[in-house]
Amino acid sequence: MTVEETGIKKLCGLSHCQVVDEWSAGFDSVTYPRDFYFQMLRAVQAASSRSQLHASVVLLLRWKDGKIREDPVGTFEIGGVRYSAGNTKPNIYAPNTHDETLRSRCFYEWSGSVMTLQQFSEEHLETIKGRFELWSKATSLVIPAFLLHILNPRVFPIFDQHVERARRFFTGLTPNSGSADITLDDYVSYHEFWLEWLVDCGIDPFCAEHARIKQVDDALWSIGKCLSGRQNSRTKRAQRPRTSSARGSSGGQYGDPSQADGGIHTTSSPKFINRVFSYLQSMTQSQAMDRAGQEIGVKLPTSYLRHPGSHIDRWRKQGYPDRN
Repeated sequence: MTVEETGIKKLCGLSHCQVVDEWSAGFDSVTYPRDFYFQMLRAVQAASSRSQLHASVVLLLRWKDGKIREDPVGTFEIGGVRYSAGNTKPNIYAPNTHDETLRSRCFYEWSGSVMTLQQFSEEHLETIKGRFELWSKATSLVIPAFLLHILNPRVFPIFDQHVERARRFFTGLTPNSGSADITLDDYVSYHEFWLEWLVDCGIDPFCAEHARIKQVDDALWSIGKCLSGRQNSRTKRAQRPRTSSARGSSGGQYGDPSQADGGIHTTSSPKFINRVFSYLQSMTQSQAMDRAGQEIGVKLPTSYLRHPGSHIDRWRKQGYPDRN
């Protein structure tokens, strides 16, 4: 068994906070320098002109494409560190295609309005692809979502094939095959998943440092990247971690994958959520959470017992109960 496979199996016994602490260090900070990312996020927020915003956005697009490298003899310096930049894939950034819009007053003013948002909405993705015709022909949502992220990282998480693969793993869904296999509905669902992880780790996105918020992304990216390697292996089928049943003494955070429906249950799983609602008529909210968690094999983070109403209200807005 490889080190990566051993690590994946350990996930079944860890809380969300422990997962983040153990897996965030696996993020590829050589290909995607973290200090550069944080410096440029601050530059985007501080941009006081169209040219400044354009320059910062373009550098972050190059970062997202893995084309920024620390380099002692690099051509430019950010935060006291020298970097070099490689050629970006044209579907991510091409001057002849994107610069006119990214330098425009309309884009600058729209970006300012996005920076002030305090609530997630998928309609802004349609603005990017429709009104501005940026990446309108792209089959993936990754770059439009990334643009929203760098304008407002506290509301819009980074979204790509790896973090989506992690979400599907933890919620017992079929793995995605790549960036082209993810949809707008997936991003909406990922936002809820990401927000839940922040809450469970005690992270308030509107108060916490960007570095702490980024740890959640780093961990999920690392897990998704690891799962990608297992999924593409020609010698082994990707396996989900096996745990003891909910009646056992070592039942883990993610329940028992040997259940009849084959899922690995979490607090995001429809089976768990619907079970909670089934008990609300005869129990308090905390009791319903606790009973459902014990029966299905989900170890509840503290917030689900102390503040059950906030989670139940969120689930109702998503269309529960009886959502398949």
